[in-house]
Amino acid sequence: QVAGLGLAEDVRDRTPDMSFRASPFLRLRLVCDAVLARDGAQEALADLARVVEDCRGVVRTVTRHLEDSGVSVDLVYRLERIRHGLDRMEAIARVLVAPRGEPRWREALALLSDLLEHAHADRSVRALVRRNARLMARKIIERTGNTGEHYITSTQGEFHHMVHSAAGGGFVAAFAVALKFLLTGLPLAPFFAGLFVALNYAGGFVVMQMLGLTLATKQPSMTASTLAAAVGEDAGLDGGARRMERLAALVPRVTRSQLAAILGNLGCVLPVAVALGLGFQLLKGHAYLTAQQAQHVVETLHPWKSATLLYAALTGVLLWASSLAAGWFENFIVYRRLPEALAHHRVLRALLGVNGARKVADALMHHAAGVGGGVTLGVLLAVMPGVGGFFGLPLDVRHVTFSFGALAFAGCALGPSAVMEPGFLAAVAGVLVVGVLNFGVSFALALGVALRARDVPVREGLRFLGAVALRFLRNPIPFLVPPHDEPVPQGTEARVVPLAGPPGA
Repeated sequence: QVAGLGLAEDVRDRTPDMSFRASPFLRLRLVCDAVLARDGAQEALADLARVVEDCRGVVRTVTRHLEDSGVSVDLVYRLERIRHGLDRMEAIARVLVAPRGEPRWREALALLSDLLEHAHADRSVRALVRRNARLMARKIIERTGNTGEHYITSTQGEFHHMVHSAAGGGFVAAFAVALKFLLTGLPLAPFFAGLFVALNYAGGFVVMQMLGLTLATKQPSMTASTLAAAVGEDAGLDGGARRMERLAALVPRVTRSQLAAILGNLGCVLPVAVALGLGFQLLKGHAYLTAQQAQHVVETLHPWKSATLLYAALTGVLLWASSLAAGWFENFIVYRRLPEALAHHRVLRALLGVNGARKVADALMHHAAGVGGGVTLGVLLAVMPGVGGFFGLPLDVRHVTFSFGALAFAGCALGPSAVMEPGFLAAVAGVLVVGVLNFGVSFALALGVALRARDVPVREGLRFLGAVALRFLRNPIPFLVPPHDEPVPQGTEARVVPLAGPPGA
């Protein structure tokens, strides 16, 4: 059974450097027959151990190629079956190689216990749900994507570049906020009002993606998978020190990258929104928002007199969901080789030439996750209030960048004196809490999925979080500011996982 799974076409396609005849799965059946024929002779068991290790190497190679060739639940499931089958073979080999008497009985009882446990799991609905949820999680995070961008900065130059990129994202967000106020003021039917708001959000996110700009709140759900990969690696007895060493270098990079992105977003959306509001007032003679609209914005952002904290947490869930959609869309086009199809399309080659068709294919590959995630997030942000109203629930969304821009427009309408009022200052504090909840909820959900998919125990995850908190308390500076000329240790380069596209997403 394991040999048949390992010789399947889609598995062999992901090991292009190995011919069919050289596959260890082809030798596996012969070696197993030799073990049975020779009644567990030492030489036969040694051959089995070597072939099993070679088969594991093929599985690892296939897993690494999932980034380039895409992944399906069926393929992930079959890889899991291969791993379990190889584990079972090793367990049987341990029984055969153990000395007669008590040692062999112990190995046999361990094998029997494992068989009974799996037999019970096969008949358990709860285990079935857990297993399928894990397979879906593996599909989500195994697809790292080939975006060509880094979400996690390492040097001061990268840190400054992230700030500038996020500032561009804040610039676009300010115009999106202004357009949203304009659209919501039009006398449109609910469907068309929601449609235009969704197009506004999605258009802003797509513009950010195409220009290589950054929206800070899209980062946590992506960098979480990188952290989970670092936690899940080197699970052996001597791997803990290496794992913590990598995390010690990786986690500060993650936190200061998030800080750079949020500073860039908020630091630019505020002056641009104020400039737009004052410019409109100078040209038209009245504020962009009416006094009632501005006061409503302030009231809805109050941290304890409104449900803004609940809405901010809900927005964190939507951010996480959009990252899943981004990863799914990128995996869809890669698994079905759509870029290759475009690169060799006869019509495109006739119109654009070979190089032009290749550029179209590369653009699709580079922007797929960002555009897919951005469009999904735009639609989710726009339709959530309508969905809540349909079910009689007062649902709304609170995104930190857009909320800060809306508050800036409200401040321009209310005037300088109102900005110093306690209610307005409370709304500013509410925006900061919105940012914390946006980041925290999306990061926690993504990290939980990634840890579950990599079979990292809860205890190990809590140990990781505790070690990070202790390191921050001892020396918080590296978590906030990049040191001068910091080298990048091997294994800590942070290509973001799966769950979404490049920083512009």
